[in-house]
Amino acid sequence: MAESVRTTKHYAVLIGINYYTEKPLYGCVRDVERLEQYLQSKSTPIHIEKFIASTLTDSPSVLHEPPELWPTFENVTSCLQKIADLGQSGDWVYIQYSGHGTRIEGSSEYSNTDTGDLALNLLDGNDIANLRYLRGLEFASFLHRMVEKGVKLTVVLDCCFSGSVLRRKQAEKNSARFLDYDCEVDAAHPSNLDPSFIIRHKQNSVFRDGSMLPNWLIHPVGYTILAACGPHEVAVELKFEDGTRNGALSYFLLRTLYQLGNGDRNNQSIYQHICAKFQASWPRQNPTFYGNKNLSFFGQLTSNMDPTSIPVFRTDVGLCLKAGQAHGISNGSRYTLHPFTLSRDDKNEGVNNVSVVATVSAVRGLTSDLDLEKMNNQPLPQHIGTGWTARPVTQFSIRKIPIRLPPDDADTMVFRDRCERSLDIHTDNAVGIPVLFNVSINGQNEFEIQNEYYERIMSLPTIPTYQVGAWDSLKCVLEHLTRFKQIQGLENEVPMPSFTSSFQVQVTSSFSDADADSLTGTVTVLDNGILQLTVQNNSEHCLYVHVYDMGPSWQVENLMRAEYLTLPPKNDSIGLSGRMSKKLLMTIPDSLKKLGLQECEDVVKVFITRHPTSFSSLELPKIPIPTKIASNRYRGAPEDNVLEDWAVYNFRVRTVATKI
Repeated sequence: MAESVRTTKHYAVLIGINYYTEKPLYGCVRDVERLEQYLQSKSTPIHIEKFIASTLTDSPSVLHEPPELWPTFENVTSCLQKIADLGQSGDWVYIQYSGHGTRIEGSSEYSNTDTGDLALNLLDGNDIANLRYLRGLEFASFLHRMVEKGVKLTVVLDCCFSGSVLRRKQAEKNSARFLDYDCEVDAAHPSNLDPSFIIRHKQNSVFRDGSMLPNWLIHPVGYTILAACGPHEVAVELKFEDGTRNGALSYFLLRTLYQLGNGDRNNQSIYQHICAKFQASWPRQNPTFYGNKNLSFFGQLTSNMDPTSIPVFRTDVGLCLKAGQAHGISNGSRYTLHPFTLSRDDKNEGVNNVSVVATVSAVRGLTSDLDLEKMNNQPLPQHIGTGWTARPVTQFSIRKIPIRLPPDDADTMVFRDRCERSLDIHTDNAVGIPVLFNVSINGQNEFEIQNEYYERIMSLPTIPTYQVGAWDSLKCVLEHLTRFKQIQGLENEVPMPSFTSSFQVQVTSSFSDADADSLTGTVTVLDNGILQLTVQNNSEHCLYVHVYDMGPSWQVENLMRAEYLTLPPKNDSIGLSGRMSKKLLMTIPDSLKKLGLQECEDVVKVFITRHPTSFSSLELPKIPIPTKIASNRYRGAPEDNVLEDWAVYNFRVRTVATKI
């Protein structure tokens, strides 16, 4: 008898708290009730657990809602525990918290000393007039149990945990979703975190694929977290003409989900769309993103996102691209513009069959201006604006990556013509031109890629010339290498001295006597050894840190699994060090070890920016060995321009198998 196939289950945990004796809120319950309506409209059955607290009845300490719906610590953690017990691989869980957040000063070796720890402000089941903190690590322990079982998670936190760190005073009374830390609340209920979770967390906290995260985030492969703002900002409620309120993040998220309909978008694509909306409508708040960018809102893994897409937003003076000099954007680069709902696989490349093309006309540090082109004498759509995406057609790079091919023949000539826009191709007939890559045909009749010294690059595959699509595969690899080298060469040649003097960046290794600095030097580390990155903020404003590994498999990988980490300035009065220190485990890939290689080189690329931005358009996958290359290509302003300051540092890291 055949075994029955288990049906994937979907759960949603919705927590909305308006009722607080101190600083009540007005939009949190509406946040989760509107999201509940959206989830109930989906064809997929979803088991929804809702915990809400609106206002008191006429009786003291009695809410309008029945006790089983109260968002008490006991009710919420019991629900999370139940889902962690019942959930199985492939199940989907959505968790949303709308309410007050609090920043707790780090008190253990597992705490985040850079920004403090997050706590969610739930009600105390013994007396709902009192609060009880759900601490970040306690919350993470439930998430971790689910992820370990293969459950896919999406978590939305529409709160802030800025507390006393706040410097803004313009937030409307009762609209900011934070409460200051209360030591009596904290002391009343000490953490009862399972010690085994701490051990597992410590063991998993130094791996390259997920080490550089806030302390309450565990291994990010199984989930994504979307938070309303950074640790220094205010998560606010928006008040509408009819008097109703919503959290800003919840409002833009729900609008985006309804706009998508049944469209398939991964969570990072949704996040970037929301960020564009914030930049155009509410730029003082910047949502943050952590975890697996390829999970969709309903938990499935999806690649239905063009990695080259860049969000577009509209200002009073025109269209802008959310990318600039720091992302390698140059004047004259051309993009096609698409509505957010248009998949990269859709054949309709424009709107109403009109191809919408824009050219970069001015480039700043982190954003660029776009000028629309009229194509085929067709009128341009009038609604192009915030939330659209731009896909590259022609990109002008300041740095060319010359490549030499075998002597001219019919196939080579055709290949050169096809690659004219994307590659800087030369042939053996062209002498005196230095190149970075040479393509030759070896004795096995395979394309072989060599370095500038005509030495085979062992970390790249050979491609049989006789296989179907060989030239297409070669084009993909060469475009990948070109993009990799262009990203590696990204630098700000004229950074503002006042900006670069406001911080220090350092990479160290216990293996090396000499540390690498921001200008020269290679730091050496043993295989499976620890590299330490330290950033010190000496300014009076926040910095945004982005860390990428340019690895030996020709990948550009986000080491933080987050769009950025926020580094607030030093503030001894509230326990902020102004210092970020992250560990990274360095390894020699097994694919290179199988080739007999005893060392490899990475470039750890650190971007420091004055304003939040995304560098996801720079990411590249690995080129596996051996490989079957896919046929699709790899991707090869605010009013105050000081916010677009940026700097970048390359640290060469040599990983060796044994100590020399």
